[in-house]
Amino acid sequence: MASPVGRRIGIAYFRCGPKAPVMTLTNSGTALTLDWTKVTDADGYCLLYKKVERGTRFEPPLSEQIELGDTNTFSTTLVSGDCFYVGIQSYNQEGLGGISNIEYFYIP
Repeated sequence: MASPVGRRIGIAYFRCGPKAPVMTLTNSGTALTLDWTKVTDADGYCLLYKKVERGTRFEPPLSEQIELGDTNTFSTTLVSGDCFYVGIQSYNQEGLGGISNIEYFYIP
């Protein structure tokens, strides 16, 4: 079965699926954890991200993605100097849902 994740036209994401989750970001040293609310009717979630230079103003789209499945947390360890914009997008069989709040972080 083909995943609905990644269907994009230009810089606009289809949003015919479930509502957007609400994401929180926490980091300690080089450890990063993202948590988000579970959305009714969502089959899963995708991490959308864009690596940037420190201090760069956000410009869509979030160009990379990681399929996360039906979980509502993601943790990773990064390296000093990493800087990203991140968001979480819900999806279901009808298509991609809304994108959460987009957050910026820098690992000193």
